[in-house]
Amino acid sequence: MKFFYVALLLYAFFSSAYSQQRQSDISHHLTRKLATYVDSMRLKHSQAGILVHVYKPGVIDWNYANGLADIDSLIPAKPDMHYRIASISKLFCATAVLKLASAGSLTLDDPISKWLPSKFISKIANGDKITIRNLLNHTSGIYELQGSEIDPLNDSTDYSMVLPELIAGMKQTAGYSNFFYSSSNYILLAEIIKKASKMSYGDYIRSAILEPFNLSHTYVATLPVKNRFKGYIPSLYLKKYADTVKVSLIDASDFNMSFHLGAADISSSTSDLIKFYYELHEGKIIPKNLVNEMFGETVASNRPSKRYGLGTMLFEHNGLTVVHGHIGQAAGYKNILAKNQLTNTYIAISFNLFHISDKILLEMMFGLNDIMEE
Repeated sequence: MKFFYVALLLYAFFSSAYSQQRQSDISHHLTRKLATYVDSMRLKHSQAGILVHVYKPGVIDWNYANGLADIDSLIPAKPDMHYRIASISKLFCATAVLKLASAGSLTLDDPISKWLPSKFISKIANGDKITIRNLLNHTSGIYELQGSEIDPLNDSTDYSMVLPELIAGMKQTAGYSNFFYSSSNYILLAEIIKKASKMSYGDYIRSAILEPFNLSHTYVATLPVKNRFKGYIPSLYLKKYADTVKVSLIDASDFNMSFHLGAADISSSTSDLIKFYYELHEGKIIPKNLVNEMFGETVASNRPSKRYGLGTMLFEHNGLTVVHGHIGQAAGYKNILAKNQLTNTYIAISFNLFHISDKILLEMMFGLNDIMEE
């Protein structure tokens, strides 16, 4: 096994890294520095692969990959591959809520009791007080879903049908109006989107966001087999392998993510994510006033970010809170989508290895930002 991993590392090191440069005037020196930095971070922190997209309008549109997309078949990573974006899905869910608000279908200050069945509201602590806004900025007090009935390795069950009941049955509460990051908030937002749009969650995301903006490599609740950037989890993180002495990397690409509908269910490519985030900031998906509210109305956060908006994290860089986006970790991936407001630079990163830390991910994102500012 040791020989296998040595061979794996050597192959990843010597395998070709793919780069797509879409503008003829891109500085070769800049792209070489970016590639060298990405390669070094990947070799240092992951025996699998990495996807990176850096976009600065009028300056650079650089899509890159290094390492392996499939460690068993030794398939190299390619820039246009699909992966699970994990909690970056919350940006899509929040955008969908704000789009419904712009159409007058709901308001952010609607109590959730207006949209969810009373039998669930009565079981949720402070259920009569919680608003849609509380769900968006994680101040509802609703705890992270801890359902023993959920088995991510079971891909034949649609858990989205029982999620509200499971959430309502939880006894824990973080206290109303206190920030507590919980995917349960976005699972409930997905339920509200269904009611307000009179469509399934996936159908609304597709019709309101994906199709109008030609996000043809973005999918709800599925990860295409073709062109897949496989995600891996060390076996020690999974109960099924808890008694196994030997630690191995488990392919988590087919994990059932229906239990995180609205919170971590979407798969995409780095190019599609950059396109989505750019169109969002340009006010093309939702009106500019709601974009400003999304990123401007924030609460203090205990996450890696300093503050949290309406579905978005705000990060401090060089003493200024000027970078915002979202981190995502689930089903074998560690990802980030971000924009530096000062430099107008968009960055998407995906490691296909679960245990990459927030610290490493942010270090890399800020490192790419710094290279762009040189």
